[in-house]
Amino acid sequence: MQLLLKPIWFRSTLVTSLAKQYFTDFSYDDNIVLDEEFVEAISESHSSIRDFLGYIMLDFALVDGELEQIPFGWAFQFAETMQLKDVFDAIVKKELQLSDKKLQQHKQKTMSAWYKIKEGEKEQVYEGDASSI
Repeated sequence: MQLLLKPIWFRSTLVTSLAKQYFTDFSYDDNIVLDEEFVEAISESHSSIRDFLGYIMLDFALVDGELEQIPFGWAFQFAETMQLKDVFDAIVKKELQLSDKKLQQHKQKTMSAWYKIKEGEKEQVYEGDASSI
């Protein structure tokens, strides 16, 4: 959750409140980075854990309407990085009741909004070269 919520633009009151509903002692960690070992652990975990993580990402993508489409775009990107793309896509499609075409349109629109956000160096969730993960 700390990796998902690392970008400073994501730290609204609603987002923080939701994080504290999951973990009452939740705090942000500006130094946390994603490594291959963690991604591998997630990709090898039971499908119920992967589904749970997908639903957590959906919760955070939807919690603060003032952030508009940016959290959703970031969640799609994060899911891909975490090797949860298929899980997250299926959850979004089901919960938002989207056709395959509408899912792709939603993904394209929200990722475009996310790409417009320029991350500062402290907000990077990747260690070293992101393309190696």
